Amino acid sequence: MNSRLISTVLCGISPYNFRMKLLIPSKAIPFVFGVIYFSIAVSTTQGASFDCGQAQTIEEKTICSDAKLSAIDELMGKTFSKLLEQTNDKQANLSDQRLWIKTRHATCQSLAGQATAFEKCLRVQTSKRLLQLTNRLTFGITTASKPQIGRCRMDSCSWHHIVDKRVLGQKNGHDLIEVEYIYGMSPHPPGSYYAHPNYPSEYSLEFETDWAAESGRAYFYCNPQKPVVILDEAILLHLNGPASVHEYIAGVWTHACYLVPSGSYWSEQWREANGIADIDRDQTLSESEEKQFLDWVKSFDNPSFEGICTLVRGPEDFRDENCRVDFSGETIKTYHLNSGATYRVETNANKKPKINGYWTEETNDSKFGKCYPILEEGVSLCFRTKAFPSVE
Repeated sequence: MNSRLISTVLCGISPYNFRMKLLIPSKAIPFVFGVIYFSIAVSTTQGASFDCGQAQTIEEKTICSDAKLSAIDELMGKTFSKLLEQTNDKQANLSDQRLWIKTRHATCQSLAGQATAFEKCLRVQTSKRLLQLTNRLTFGITTASKPQIGRCRMDSCSWHHIVDKRVLGQKNGHDLIEVEYIYGMSPHPPGSYYAHPNYPSEYSLEFETDWAAESGRAYFYCNPQKPVVILDEAILLHLNGPASVHEYIAGVWTHACYLVPSGSYWSEQWREANGIADIDRDQTLSESEEKQFLDWVKSFDNPSFEGICTLVRGPEDFRDENCRVDFSGETIKTYHLNSGATYRVETNANKKPKINGYWTEETNDSKFGKCYPILEEGVSLCFRTKAFPSVE
């Protein structure tokens, strides 16, 4: 693949600072951005992911002038190339990369006159992007989602773009997932409150979309009979007719939980086919249910929490026991089983885990939760949170 032909230089966009509790939570984290110039194929001539002999922009020159930044950029390029080779949807991944480049530019461009701060911004954002791409490659998230429509009103439409998601736990076979997404809005005049012929049905790169400079993070309980979103509060979604303030987040829930276009929940046929409950608009979570959801989510942020560990040798050969997980920074987790056994999981910079010194991989099992196979012992260590009682 010719890197010179498919390298992409994109201009930045203005950060869209729209804030709403149900769109970008108060604990929003910085979106993962990267270098302004990114070559899909890795240059064979030197460290960066592009030919430094042709560097023109300040971003390119900064990357080429710093050995560490250049090395990170090169590794990111190799990782993306490998990811692109394995995916079935190259166009979606390319669109994802273009969107990431635009938003990175909006983050670092204001620091261009401060050499040290600008280099640090590029290095930090490129490192975060490398980590994200490595996660996708390692854990099988090989198809990027393209932006999905949220809600069109008056002269504009809102969009969301899922950056990353992971399964945290399960209750009655339904996943609790953590989703990182970015919010955007594009103009489509003229409009009315309800509809007009110029509203788009899907996203296009031609839209003048303002993407937020920060990503949002939300937690979704993917139960068709009790669809819940957890932000600063836990909210029961009424997918058969969500309140206008919930339309956007209902679309993110549908897209994240079912991997279908975000507007699918408007289709009665789709809801019936997937067993989506028709919930009365007046029905909400009880105080105890809301607290249980919030406590469940908080348990994943604690430095130590209780759960169920399972040693699995086969579908019918496994043993459950209570255990505690201790965290040491972001890279080490120690599982203490009640029987006295201890398992230490350490993850390196490339997100490759070892368990008690043996190379392994992290997988998700619908029955046992997050698992780490220990091939040398012929067993897998699995962990799931303790199910809270009344939430189904």
